[in-house]
Amino acid sequence: MKYLKPLRRIEEERILQAIANGLSILRSEQGLGWINAEIEMQDKRKIEDRISRALYRCLKQAQNNLKQIGQGLTGTLSWQVPIQPDPNVSYEKHETKIPDFSWEIVDDVYEIEKSQIPLNFYFHIECKRLGSPTSPRWKLNQKYVNDGIKRFIAESHRYGQHTQSGAMIGYLEDMTCDEIHQEVNAEIEAVKQTLLFPSKIPSLLLSQEGWQDNTASRLSHNLERAFLRTPFTLWHFWVDLRNCYPRTH
Repeated sequence: MKYLKPLRRIEEERILQAIANGLSILRSEQGLGWINAEIEMQDKRKIEDRISRALYRCLKQAQNNLKQIGQGLTGTLSWQVPIQPDPNVSYEKHETKIPDFSWEIVDDVYEIEKSQIPLNFYFHIECKRLGSPTSPRWKLNQKYVNDGIKRFIAESHRYGQHTQSGAMIGYLEDMTCDEIHQEVNAEIEAVKQTLLFPSKIPSLLLSQEGWQDNTASRLSHNLERAFLRTPFTLWHFWVDLRNCYPRTH
């Protein structure tokens, strides 16, 4: 009989700390330089992907810094790779989906019958822009919910499958935090009406630390979904990048 071994609390805490530290680096003079270097490149990547590519450097630096003080993570951080398949089953549709970041958890595996192959699992991170619409059809705060949060409960994506938590990173470009929070929660309320049992998306709750200027604010909620693991904690980090780069579609 299969059962899931939960992500150790210390591993989750270190991943969350690495994310927070990485976002502090992104918001530093060095990190902002990396963002603008990516934006200045003449290629077809979306702004969102350019920022995430700069964030990858920051997260790797944060991971190395934690390792140097004895708080290293055992798994590998990857940027924009497809969801890795379960070697015990045939092809599954969600294997073609690509989260922005995948943090492999090496020493916590799927506990299964002896006849099956152990499965490492992944802490997934999805990144989206936040703020006012960049065009009538490109509404960032709605996309944060529909093209971000929903991917952690949708059968088509199954982000964070086999583990009990994951993360969203929001690149806050304009508007106040309260305004964005209200719009995101309003879209969550609209999406709730379309979900099938047992899927649930509660409103986003701000942490006790409140909104943080010029750095990352933290929010969270517990999702219900039709696949393991559930309930699922989705952590949100909203990093203040207002006036840090040119806004485009």
